[in-house]
Amino acid sequence: MEDKKISQLTELGLVDKINDSLLSVGSATNQNYKFLSYNMPLSLSEANSNFPFVFGVGSNVEPFNALNLTSIPSGFFENDPKNSYYIGTNVTGIEDNAFESLTNKISGDVVLTNNITNIGNEAFFDQDKCKSINIPDSVTSIGSYAFYYCSSLASINVGNSVTSIGSSAFEGCTGLTSIVIPDSVETIGSRAFGDCESLTGITLPDNIDFVTMPNFLFDNCIDLEGIIIPDSVESIGNNAFFNCGSLKNIIIPDSVTGIGSNAFWSCTGLTGLVISNSVASVGTSAFRNLDSLTSVTIPNSVEVIGASAFRDSASLTNLISLAVDAPILGVDAFNNCPNLTKIIVPNGSSGSYVAKGLDAGDIKGEYGGLTIEEA
Repeated sequence: MEDKKISQLTELGLVDKINDSLLSVGSATNQNYKFLSYNMPLSLSEANSNFPFVFGVGSNVEPFNALNLTSIPSGFFENDPKNSYYIGTNVTGIEDNAFESLTNKISGDVVLTNNITNIGNEAFFDQDKCKSINIPDSVTSIGSYAFYYCSSLASINVGNSVTSIGSSAFEGCTGLTSIVIPDSVETIGSRAFGDCESLTGITLPDNIDFVTMPNFLFDNCIDLEGIIIPDSVESIGNNAFFNCGSLKNIIIPDSVTGIGSNAFWSCTGLTGLVISNSVASVGTSAFRNLDSLTSVTIPNSVEVIGASAFRDSASLTNLISLAVDAPILGVDAFNNCPNLTKIIVPNGSSGSYVAKGLDAGDIKGEYGGLTIEEA
């Protein structure tokens, strides 16, 4: 760099000089300056956010090698056209948006050193050429949108010290086929794995702090075949498994008392459904459009079945209710279930079901009502 440029930066009070004794750079240090090349000195240990590098035509940029940096701050590599980043082992944190706006996307594998403790929000946002990432045991938190739409990401190894995974952390990782969540994880945000279309299996730890399974957690995971819901879950959030068309088996534990709206809508691979004995409410459209569903058993605990709860389940033929007192039935709960003709209820309870309108002529829409048959 010419001395004139250094003088201009010095006059602005942004840096003293760029040489081997440089310790820190401030926000927007290089804003509005065009560089043909740069190579940060090894002495650099601190940098503020929004440190965009602006380059002239024909830039010849050396790989970033600030080995003494302790944190990669927000926007540090904004508009930086390099392909290689040599981050030193002193780095303990990757802050929000650190690699979000790279001109050249990261390609290949990302290996993080064992000193890193946190991965910030949107840290690797939309890095759609990244193939794999190893999250070391030193990391304790993964921020929201951290790997959002890293669509080429095929494998992730989550370290055994991670306690929290933020909302939409892995949303849109369409190449991801499997992931194991370690026992250390206590919280997972909404839509954390939404739109992971190739995800076939996932293991959730038993001790996870799920009172409510987050909304949209596995939304549109179209290849997801099975999952065990931890016993800590008391309610399944809205759209939690929306459009998981390959889901063939689901075990709802006895801890669950509520199933949210649209929770299993368009899980077209489900063939049978036994709702646990603790569930009190089934949300609106919770099991709507289950094309392969042939039978449903409703436990005695269910008090409310929401509107359109089982609507458009064309193969449903067998409906059993164990509730002596018929549940409150939302509008169109069984609408467009053409092959469902009757409901089997406990002895002596048919009067309750008649009173709640399950034999009404429009309970299935244009397909008429249900015959109530006592077991």
